[in-house]
Parts: sequence; structure tokens; C-alpha cells
Amino acid sequence: ENNPPLKTMSLASAEIAKVSLNAYITMKISFANNLANICEQVPNSDVDDITSAIGLDKRISPFFFKAGMSYGGTCFPRDTFAFNNLSNNVGLSTNLFDAVSDINDYQDNHLADLVLKELSKSQNKRIIILGMAFKAATPVIDESVGVKLVKNLLQSDNGIDIVITDPLGLKNSESLFTDKVTYTSSIHDSMKNCDVAVLINNEKEFIESIYKLDKKNKITIIDCWRLLKNNPIQGKLNIINWGIHRGVKE
Repeated sequence: ENNPPLKTMSLASAEIAKVSLNAYITMKISFANNLANICEQVPNSDVDDITSAIGLDKRISPFFFKAGMSYGGTCFPRDTFAFNNLSNNVGLSTNLFDAVSDINDYQDNHLADLVLKELSKSQNKRIIILGMAFKAATPVIDESVGVKLVKNLLQSDNGIDIVITDPLGLKNSESLFTDKVTYTSSIHDSMKNCDVAVLINNEKEFIESIYKLDKKNKITIIDCWRLLKNNPIQGKLNIINWGIHRGVKE
């Protein structure tokens, strides 16, 4: 519904336009993510208030302007790389999209650091990752936040027990990680035995399973998109809202 009208142009222009569109969107995503990283350090600031206000400007719009985790999937990383490669081939600087990639990498590393910090407070070091697909309602796990988080945690070699779940992405995840992690479709039961849960995708099953938890479940929820930010459950569970000031500088 938001697709632009059809345009006629040369093949070269069409190829550049295709790559440029996705590259531009990754730049917009990274700008929002950088805002979240700023707000994380500034008391009383709210990245969602900021992006919603900026998005009212028709030159920007609210589309793909939600701060949160790194971009992934099959198109965004590929076309950002292609745009940089094109710039390099014609002798132009790649600084702009080098910075976009750096911010994207930072989001992944920052999430892993946050997870490791929370797991260090627990004895069992057991984590469940809610979402392995690069977005909800797809089996595609290419360059997803969940995949990159699992890889980072496995590399940390801290004796972490990793449990993963996804409505459609478990088969692809199992092909990738084999016996290095545990796979589950019993989300609520698995969460009760975990110290940390990372809420990545807005799947109905994930939210419903979190609602079933209570204070006796000593679990920390890392909410990557602030999906639970204004929910009453905030007072029942220990929820870390990504991009929100937590009282100390990370």
C-alpha cells in the first residue's frame, strides 16, 4: 500500500534505485537505533516519543523508524553491502554506510553484553531466546538478531545453557546450530526454568507466555522492542526495556 508509483528508467538506473532504496532504509533504521543508544544514557528521555515526533514530518515519515535491534534478513544486509561496493567501484567514499554497518554491529554486540551481564547474576546461566527469524511470521533466519545473539553467546564460552524457540524458524535454526543449543516449542514451561529471556519478535505465543509468568518466576525479560513498555506486567516482572535509561551508564 506504500509502494511508490511505477517509473520507467534505464536498466542501470533501475539497478541503482533498487539497491539504494534498501540502503536508505537501513540508514533510517540505524539513525533510530542510534537515538535509542543515546536515550539509554539520558534520564527521562524516551526514544519512542522522539521517533514518533520526528516521523510526523512528511519528509521523514514513521515507516521503518522504530528503534530497536539490528536489521537482518536477506535484502537489507545484501543491498547495504552492494551500495558500498558500488560506491567503492566508482571511487567514492563508503564512510556513510560503513557507519550504518558499525551501528548495526554495535546493536548486536551491545545486546550480547547486556545478556552476559544479566546471566552473570544467575547460577544456572540459562537463557531462552524468543525469536530466531529475522522478523515475525517467517521461517527465514538469515542475519537475524536471534542468530547473531546465539553466535555471540557461543563464542563467549561462559557455560551458558541456550534455549531457543520460534513458531516457524526452529527447523532452520536446528540445521544451523545442531546440538549446540536446546530447541523448544513449550515456551511457557521453558521460560519458568530460565534466568533470562530475550523477547525479539512480536509473536503472539511469546507475549502470552510472558503474561503467564509472575513474581515467583525469577526471570529477567530483555524486551528488544519495548513491546511491554506500557503494560501492567512491568510491575510484576523484571523487564529491561531496550533503549530506556536504566539508571547507570553501560
